[in-house]
Amino acid sequence: QRPLDCPPSDVRCEGPAKDSPLLGPTAIAGGRDGNFFVGDFNLVRHVGADGKVRTLFQLSSNRKSFDYHIAVSPVTGEVYVSDPERLIVVRLAGSGEEGARGAVQEE
Repeated sequence: QRPLDCPPSDVRCEGPAKDSPLLGPTAIAGGRDGNFFVGDFNLVRHVGADGKVRTLFQLSSNRKSFDYHIAVSPVTGEVYVSDPERLIVVRLAGSGEEGARGAVQEE
């Protein structure tokens, strides 16, 4: 398993998918060009068609649960994550491209 707080320097958190175990998968969504997005407990992770994993967003670890959904725009490739505790949907800014990690815009 990966650690709860997953620093980019840890090979279990960023890098080849075969070396990046999941902690607690909760959601999955297909992206464009063969990539996909996994809700892995407190992280939203991108798995590229090249087999590389990177963390797009980390949810607060003091949440009661990590029950959320992920959707990907078929037009822009941007990722949307529901937050049922706060009753909002967030857009991960720059997620459609190689963009800012963890930037959030509330919709």
